Amino acid sequence: MATLNGLARGGRSVVTTIHQPSSRLYWMFDKVVVLSDGSPIYYGCSGQVMEYLASIGYVPGFHLMNPADFLLDLANGT
Repeated sequence: MATLNGLARGGRSVVTTIHQPSSRLYWMFDKVVVLSDGSPIYYGCSGQVMEYLASIGYVPGFHLMNPADFLLDLANGT
């Protein structure tokens, strides 16, 4: 991931698919696209996803939840 991040910082576009990244890995992303049944449910800055979801009524059951886990739960409808 650090190598891909370096390529992106050098001006290259990087697109990758990662299933259930760790919290440390998630925070290396600049932007994320979250799909559910093939439709986007979020596209934007990785650091703003929890704030956005809270603004539309989706709040995790406990504080400091890994955003990637929360996004996976939402995308799967759980």
